[in-house]
Amino acid sequence: MLSVNHLSFAYQGHTVFEDISYDFSKGQVIGLMGANGTGKTTLMRILTGLIPVEKGMVLFQGQPLSYKKKDLYQLRQAVNMVFQDPNQQLFYPTVQDDVAFALHNLKRAPAEIKDRVASALKALAIDHLASRPIQTLSYGQKKRVALAGILVIQPAMILLDEPTVGLDPAGVKDLTKIIQDLVKEGHRFLISSHDMAFLYQLCDQYLAIADKGIVAQGDSEAVFKSEAFMESIGLELPWQVRLLDE
Repeated sequence: MLSVNHLSFAYQGHTVFEDISYDFSKGQVIGLMGANGTGKTTLMRILTGLIPVEKGMVLFQGQPLSYKKKDLYQLRQAVNMVFQDPNQQLFYPTVQDDVAFALHNLKRAPAEIKDRVASALKALAIDHLASRPIQTLSYGQKKRVALAGILVIQPAMILLDEPTVGLDPAGVKDLTKIIQDLVKEGHRFLISSHDMAFLYQLCDQYLAIADKGIVAQGDSEAVFKSEAFMESIGLELPWQVRLLDE
């Protein structure tokens, strides 16, 4: 459904990554790994059409990505993104109004909007917050509202950019369970994070970016090769892998 071929991107004369090729249909939950500054967020924004391709190609449903309004509209119903900072995508006064926003844009029937919003809020365990003003929510609650706002669209793939940033251990545990439940329901994810323990619990495929390119891809055995390798790309082995190695 979604892939990149020989994709390169530079910003203000600095090459972020170059000649990246990858098929994002490989796994149900793909972990996008890399230290800060390796272009994880940039890649996600390119995949959702928020940043135009400079060199190379993004293929959506086998065709080069088009930036015409109607084509981007179609793309974002199939592939959509939850930003690292939820405040960047929460605009309406109450939780239920914000979650319903995209469905109103899609001109869904009122009864369908009501049902989808209720379902998304329940899935994220925030149905009790439906009438709460956004500004009264905690950071973790805002992250859930942002995810609910994407979930109601029912995209084929949801992109999560550093979803654990700003969450305490209890919040990370709750988010992990929520994603696991959504995966059981058939949802697919691309998750960008440098929290390797979090990714290890969720992902069946991994894509590691360093030195302006892909340095590892595959399942956990292929990617979590050694502590030395992980250190060389600015990351740590998940504690779960450390236990297995002892």
